[in-house]
Amino acid sequence: MKYFYALLLISITFIGAGLVFSSSTVHAENNNSSEDNTGTIQYYDENNNPIYPYSEKELEEFQKIHEDKTIENRLEDTYRENLEVQEKSRNMDTFSRGLYSFGETILYTHRPSMWIKSGAGFLNPHHVDAELMNRPPIFEIHAYGASSGSYYGKAVFEKQSYWVVAPWEHLHRARSYKFKLVNAGSDKVHIKHGNVRYN
Repeated sequence: MKYFYALLLISITFIGAGLVFSSSTVHAENNNSSEDNTGTIQYYDENNNPIYPYSEKELEEFQKIHEDKTIENRLEDTYRENLEVQEKSRNMDTFSRGLYSFGETILYTHRPSMWIKSGAGFLNPHHVDAELMNRPPIFEIHAYGASSGSYYGKAVFEKQSYWVVAPWEHLHRARSYKFKLVNAGSDKVHIKHGNVRYN
């Protein structure tokens, strides 16, 4: 009988150790996937030279806004509201709310770019964000003068997914700019939706 209890105790010990190990492994895998989802943004000027208009801390603050689930839900609600406003006001050039939302699009290698709002201008842009449904090799947002069409630079994201945010406050104020979404990689870019904050 003692032999039976000893075997039972050893079995329970091994099962418990296995559960702890399994839990630790899952936790480690979850942590790794979270770390893999973080990335950086690189800006380039009108001559495609790298520039650094924001500190890492400033960029992290912009990104944290979209990682907050409560704010993400607000963005979803705002996105739906703005689509309704835009549907009713198709002939308006600007929206007094200072937020333009765009819907789902896929940028393929054979059709690699799309103008936001068909190339309309946004006065004093604050940022452009987009929710990526995949992890494309390179996704870029290009800025151009709204009336001149001059190229003012780009924000480049490499191997990122979920919400990406490109602040544009370093551009000259009291001017309007238009933005182009660009797939510069070898795979498609699947965008669920996004927003332009301006003025």
